[in-house]
Amino acid sequence: MNHSTLFIFAISYSLLAAAPKAPPPFNTQELSTPLLKPAEALKAITVPKGFRVQLAAAEPMVQQPIDMAWDARGRLWVAECYTYAERATNFEKKLKDR
Repeated sequence: MNHSTLFIFAISYSLLAAAPKAPPPFNTQELSTPLLKPAEALKAITVPKGFRVQLAAAEPMVQQPIDMAWDARGRLWVAECYTYAERATNFEKKLKDR
């Protein structure tokens, strides 16, 4: 790798690292019940004999999940919607669901 390529890579990487972070999504729902600890939530799930449940994520990492899917590489993707049932904010473009 020559010096100019290394220099361009270093500049590009430093610009990427300095990019502003995305703001956290706006959650329209107040927490009305205490969250279960992940281990407690797993104990509350019943599945047929021969099946098992494995924890992949828990609140606050994932909140208000509305859909999930696995891609071809086996990664789990979860869609969240903080404003789904809120008429006042349902189509507010400034509020970003993830």
